[in-house]
Amino acid sequence: MSIVPGREILVRFAEFELDLQSGELRTNGTSVKLQPQPAKILALLVRRRGETVTRTEIVEEVWGSDTFVDYEQGLNFAIRQIRNALSDDAERPLYVETVPKRGYRFVGPVVADVPPVSGTRPYGRTLWISVLSGAVVVVLGSLFAVNIGGIRDRLKPNGRAHQPASSPPVNMRRSIAVLGFKNVSQRQNAAWLSTALAEMLTTELGAGEKLRTISEENVARAKNDLSLSDTDAFAPDTLLRVRQNLGTDLVLAGSYADLGSRSGGQVRVDFRIQDAASGETIASVAEVGTENELFQLIARAGSDLRARIGASEVSAVDQAIVRASYPSTPQAARFYAQGSEKLRLYDAIAAKALLERAVAADPKYPLAHSALAMAWSALGYDARAADEAKTAFELSGNLSREERLLVEGQYRELSKQWPLAIDIYRTVFDFFPDNLEYGLKLAAAQSSGGKPQDALSTVASLRKLSSRLGDDPRIDREESQAFNFLGDYKQQLAAASTTVKKAEVRGARLLAASAQLGKCYSLAALGTNKEARPQCESA
Repeated sequence: MSIVPGREILVRFAEFELDLQSGELRTNGTSVKLQPQPAKILALLVRRRGETVTRTEIVEEVWGSDTFVDYEQGLNFAIRQIRNALSDDAERPLYVETVPKRGYRFVGPVVADVPPVSGTRPYGRTLWISVLSGAVVVVLGSLFAVNIGGIRDRLKPNGRAHQPASSPPVNMRRSIAVLGFKNVSQRQNAAWLSTALAEMLTTELGAGEKLRTISEENVARAKNDLSLSDTDAFAPDTLLRVRQNLGTDLVLAGSYADLGSRSGGQVRVDFRIQDAASGETIASVAEVGTENELFQLIARAGSDLRARIGASEVSAVDQAIVRASYPSTPQAARFYAQGSEKLRLYDAIAAKALLERAVAADPKYPLAHSALAMAWSALGYDARAADEAKTAFELSGNLSREERLLVEGQYRELSKQWPLAIDIYRTVFDFFPDNLEYGLKLAAAQSSGGKPQDALSTVASLRKLSSRLGDDPRIDREESQAFNFLGDYKQQLAAASTTVKKAEVRGARLLAASAQLGKCYSLAALGTNKEARPQCESA
C-alpha cells in the first residue's frame, strides 16, 4: 500500500489511532505526546506489522546512515517512550515485541482507516500493511527536537537555546496533599504507620492520573517550614499557609490507633479531606484492619475518598499497578517508611541502614532501591548511588508510567547520563504539564547537563502555569542556578534575591536559606566579598 500525497492514512489498534504520515498518535480523540523519533519508529513498526524490523533498519530509516549520533541509547530510549505512550509491557507486550539480538516487531491487530482512493480497501477493514518503497526522508527538525547526540546544539548558530513554540493552556488537575496521620494510641512501635499511610494513600489517590498528588518530599519540606505536627484536622489559617506553600487544592490528614494485641493487632484509621482555600471538611472516612491488611485498608479508603470528592474510580489495571508500587511484606513496608522519613529529615546515615533492611526484606521492591540510591548519594558515594538507582530502574517495569519515568530519570541523573536524564524529565513533564515538580527536575537536569540556556527556556514555560504555581520561588531558584552555570553572576544574584523574597513570604525557610547562599556565592564571584559575608552568615 502506498501513501498518496496530500492524503492522510490512519491506522487503528485497540483504543489508539496513528497517522502514518505525521506520526501523530491519538487515543479516544486525544493526542498522545510522542517525540519525533519515537513517532517515526512506531509508524515504521506498524507499517511492517508482523515482521521483525532490525535495529539497523530502524536507525537507517529514522536517523540516516551518515548522521553521527548515539544510536544505541537513542533507540533504546525511543522504544521506551513508545511503550510508555502505549502503556505496553516489554515482558508481556501487547504491541511492541523485542526480538532478542535482532530488533522489534509490532504484534497488535491493525485496522486501516483509508480515505476513498482508487485501489485502496474500504474504511475499517483489517489490512496487512506492506513496506513503503524507499526510505523515509530524514527530517532535520526531528533531530533538533530530541537532540540525540547533541546534534541540535552542534547545528544551531551560537549555541542559542531552543525557543519552544507557543502551546495551548495547561489543563490543571485538582491537587491533593497528604499531610500525615496522628498516632493517637501513642504506641512507639506503631509510629512508622504515619509515614506508611501517607505514602500509600498518596499513591492510591494518584492512580489513574485524575488527581495531581503533592510528593511526600514536598509535604515533608512544607511541614518543616511551617512547623506543622501531625494532626487529624487543620485550622483554616493553617490551611491557607499550606495552600500557599504547596499550591494544593485539598489537604488530607487524619489519625490512627493501634488497638493492641487484644484486638488481634487491629488498627483504626480516620481520614479527613479539607478544602485548603475554605477550610471546609469535604470528606471523612474511617477504616479498620490489621497491619497485615494495611494495603487492602488503604485501597478501600482510597476508593471511598475518591467517590466523596468526585474523582472517578480507577480501573482494574490501575489498581494492579498501585499494588505493584507497594512493598510485598509488612516488614519491608515498615523499614521503607522509617528509612524514607529519615531521608526527608536529612539523616542519610540512619536512612541508609533502614533502607538496606527494606531491600533485604523485599529485594525486588524498586522504590526501596530508589530511596537507598538517594541515601548513598547524600553520603557522597556516587558509584554506589548509581548502582542502586540502576537496580531500581531494572525492577520498575510494573510501576505506573509516572513512577517508571521518575525512577529512570533518577538513575540517568545519578549516573551522570545527562542527555538521557534530560529526555526522561522532558517526557514526564510532557505527560504531566501541570506538575511543577517535573518541570523543575527538567530545568535542573538541563543546567547540570551543560544546557543552561535550555533550562532558562524551561523556566520561562513554568512561569506560564497558573498563578499559584507559576509564581513559585523554586522557579526563581532554578533560574538562579542556570545563570550560575552560564557565569552570569549579576543575573544569578537578581534571581537569588527574588527567590529569598518569595520564599520568606511563603514561610519556606530552607529554600530562603539556600537562596541566601546563592546570593553569597554570586556576590563573591562579582568580587564584593564584604557584601557576600553577611549573606553567608544569614543562611
